[in-house]
Amino acid sequence: MSEHMYRKILIGGILSFVCVVVLGVFLLVSHPSQTSLLPAGHDFTGSLNLTLAEKGGRPHLYRFDFSDGKLSLEKNITPFTDITKRTSQDGGKIAVATAYESGAMTINTLNLATGEFTIVSHNELPYKREPSWSPTGAYVAYTAIDKNEVQNLESWGVFVAGADTEKEWYVSRGVSPTFSPDDSALLYLKNDGLHVSYRDDTQKSSKLVWPMKGMADDMKLALSPDGSRLAWSNRLGKGGLGDLVIFSISWEPLFLKPIWEYELQATHMAFSPDGEHVAAFVSDYPLSPVSGPQIVIGTLETGEITPAVSLSTFSPSYSWLTQWNSK
Repeated sequence: MSEHMYRKILIGGILSFVCVVVLGVFLLVSHPSQTSLLPAGHDFTGSLNLTLAEKGGRPHLYRFDFSDGKLSLEKNITPFTDITKRTSQDGGKIAVATAYESGAMTINTLNLATGEFTIVSHNELPYKREPSWSPTGAYVAYTAIDKNEVQNLESWGVFVAGADTEKEWYVSRGVSPTFSPDDSALLYLKNDGLHVSYRDDTQKSSKLVWPMKGMADDMKLALSPDGSRLAWSNRLGKGGLGDLVIFSISWEPLFLKPIWEYELQATHMAFSPDGEHVAAFVSDYPLSPVSGPQIVIGTLETGEITPAVSLSTFSPSYSWLTQWNSK
């Protein structure tokens, strides 16, 4: 979608934007106050980026603040439906997937200093989501799918787009693209396990790094900010009980070693800025004071799991945890 076309859609979407704002204010005012499950005196800091949809409603961007335990509605960067927000490592740009009234989606970035808006995805596949910044901010990886392939077992494709250019390339079938600390390698999941592709590989080949049978759509990755730890969730692992494994990871040569394993039906995850904790969205946690969807936090030094945020009023099918911010 060209930026010229976007401007036309933008004008036509103003009324929809007003409706979204009104709905957002209603949700913000009427949202249940008992969201935080954190114990008194906890030492978690910063905030979480979330995309959540009330049951039967449309998804919206949310922010959970550890300092006051409040879940609040975030402002969109477009007049449409923005999901899966991520901030670049330097804090200067935001990337989101945007769904338009037509159902088509694009991956967009916003420069917070200049206000410049850029559509970075250029392929014609209608459904796109989960943008992931490279550490240098030069690239944005994301997943996309054609509307006729939704039911396939390995139907999502991984793409990489230049953040400041119109260059874009297809990497492989897979999900959850995650960059190495120097941008040179891209990890992603396929049905047979963890794969890697290298930017300087002219053949754009996909190499299996760690085999694990399953459905890629039920697995997710998260990398610690310093690139030394990798979280890998398999919602249907261990016979349906769920499996979340934390690996130590080195990059030259690429080597993984499991260091923690949690029996959790986790999907999306995010490491804390210091890499000492990992937050995970789970469909339920038996040791929590509440039932239903929630965010739990694993402390890697002790292995302790702390229930953090109750999300019982939201639909698990349209919920994403995308980032743990330092503020």
